[in-house]
Amino acid sequence: MDWNYLCVGMVSAVLSSQWINFLIVILVTCFVIIIASYIYSRFSRGVTRELQNLNEIMGRAEDQNFKEEIKIGRIDEFIRLGAAYNKLISRIHILVNEVMREKLNAKQAQLVRAGRRWIIPSMPGK
Repeated sequence: MDWNYLCVGMVSAVLSSQWINFLIVILVTCFVIIIASYIYSRFSRGVTRELQNLNEIMGRAEDQNFKEEIKIGRIDEFIRLGAAYNKLISRIHILVNEVMREKLNAKQAQLVRAGRRWIIPSMPGK
């Protein structure tokens, strides 16, 4: 009888230690999955927020609002993208101002020419 109790005790001890190891592995796996999910959600939320911000500002630029710059404070790729966007918007703003200035100068020159046509024929002695 002693052997029977000893064998049953050893088998139950081995089974219980395997069960405990199995439970430990399951708990560690769950913990790792929870931590990875948290890190992923934080990262994806930041990416989503930056993309939404970029999309809103680009929408405003589409409506010809070239004065608003984007402010991005995270993720190097978005910082570079924001800097490139700001440079693009600045260049567009400069080009729009140059075109408007050229149109204004052309209009002024046209008015000056039209004014000369009216003034010169009406001058006495000419």
